[in-house]
Amino acid sequence: MLPKSCRVGFSKVEITPSDKFSLAGYASLGKYATSVAPKTEARLFATALALRSEDNNNNNNNNNTVIIVALDLHSTSKFIWEEACILIAKEIFVAKSNVIFSATHTHTGPGQYYGNFLYDRMTTPDIFTGFRKERATLFAQKIASAAIGAFNNALSGFFTVGCGNLWGASSQRALAAFENNEDEVKNWCKKGYPGFGGASLKHKEDKFIDPRVRMFLGCDHRGNLKGFLSSFSCHSTSLGNGVDYYAPDWAGKAKETALKILMEDEKDVVCGFMNSACGDISPLPLTKVGSENGTGVLRNRIKREDRPTVQGVELRDVVGGKIGEEAGRVAKKCVESVVEGNGKFKNSKKRKKVEEADFDPLTIATAHEIWEVVQDEQVGSALFGLPTLGGAPCGPNDALYPKWGAGWPSNTLDKENPQHPKTPIPILSHAVMAVAPKKLPLHFILLNNHAIVTVPGEPTTCAAFRIETAVIKEVKGVESCSVLGFSGEYCGYWVTKEEYDEQLYEGSSMLFGRNASDMLTKKLVQLGQSISIGNININKNQHNTTKGGGGRKGEQKKSK
Repeated sequence: MLPKSCRVGFSKVEITPSDKFSLAGYASLGKYATSVAPKTEARLFATALALRSEDNNNNNNNNNTVIIVALDLHSTSKFIWEEACILIAKEIFVAKSNVIFSATHTHTGPGQYYGNFLYDRMTTPDIFTGFRKERATLFAQKIASAAIGAFNNALSGFFTVGCGNLWGASSQRALAAFENNEDEVKNWCKKGYPGFGGASLKHKEDKFIDPRVRMFLGCDHRGNLKGFLSSFSCHSTSLGNGVDYYAPDWAGKAKETALKILMEDEKDVVCGFMNSACGDISPLPLTKVGSENGTGVLRNRIKREDRPTVQGVELRDVVGGKIGEEAGRVAKKCVESVVEGNGKFKNSKKRKKVEEADFDPLTIATAHEIWEVVQDEQVGSALFGLPTLGGAPCGPNDALYPKWGAGWPSNTLDKENPQHPKTPIPILSHAVMAVAPKKLPLHFILLNNHAIVTVPGEPTTCAAFRIETAVIKEVKGVESCSVLGFSGEYCGYWVTKEEYDEQLYEGSSMLFGRNASDMLTKKLVQLGQSISIGNININKNQHNTTKGGGGRKGEQKKSK
């Protein structure tokens, strides 16, 4: 997207807990944060970007703001998002339709803040404690503070969306399932697909990823970089379960690396990272997993260049460093597009050009819905399959993975059942149905011709790509699209039908069955279409579609 003129602001607030929670991604191993992180380790932050359009034809400042917050957490939760939105609305009158959170999915972050029975108990060994409301409320307060700070910091400037490609930091961990997506596999490395540029890579696991590093970047009116939020698709499991402290995983190193690159030219830059489509993507250099039911064997991991074959600080530093380097490079390129220069950012003549430049204004339109997922007939009642117990190859249960992780499809369910061919976990099935999250916030944000859509959990590479292509194809005026995962709520994995049929860990962990990703895609497209056709409906609780939706009450816009 070409630079657009608007008011842009950034803010960050530390959200590292002071008490000792279980580590969300490694709770099944009984892992708690029992020590303080070393001084060399990054802390957990909420990093907010506020965008406010400057439309001279509309003096109502309640219709011009969007806020995006990047969280160093395992996921966003509906409880935290709703509580924070209440505080944001009271202070700066920005509607929740215009506020989205997305997380890094760090497995070394705290758990028990979700506000839904299932995952509050899955992220702690102490199943009797569950949801810690006091801690979740404190998270919401701090996140709201970051959002409000970004809004208050917003000054006239420029916003742009950029993109780079990064190979060698991630691998496809569910190859047998991904290769079921025949159309995408045939074209993945061709122009117009995410894998373009990866055809020469030796290992399929390294080709079938999404290498794109997305960039949402803001500058002030003189072209000085103020900050950015960036998204990349890779599980935040590079540290592994060997640590006993809170850490943002690769995102912390990525921030550090990007800022070192940028601080040569820009001061006081704020940056944050989010995860996009990491459902089947690992930081480990994995090789193929066998596909015979119950007998799959995880073969030796093959080192790729400087990427270690085991989880730990070294892998985190390599992966995070690579992501940060590419993010820094893309950020510099985006700033160059604003200042129309060659990277010599302190050239006063070029700064003058920026001040006098006639960039088009940023336009903002949003749509929001709470999807009551179990009311859709094509979606199954929530179930886990047996491979869920085995974990993923970069997950917590490596000892069980060789037995169950290679897939366990069966015919225990009728073929007409949306959960077929899943083998439900015995005994737990009815409990999972009862306590799984069933009200899922969805967002569609349109910034000129670029759409941002949210997924309440972790989509696989191909599932996210299908959402992206459907939005571009079916929503009028959209030329590009970013998919942000771990947004609104956490309800596990989102895989394609073809991946689901393989019943690897990801497919068996998809709560709502074979058709759920298609239904999610349909919902997001409908939200976008409600914007493009001007269907404004702000009075219904379950379908809140607005154009804009933020600003200080009674505040008048300044003319240029």
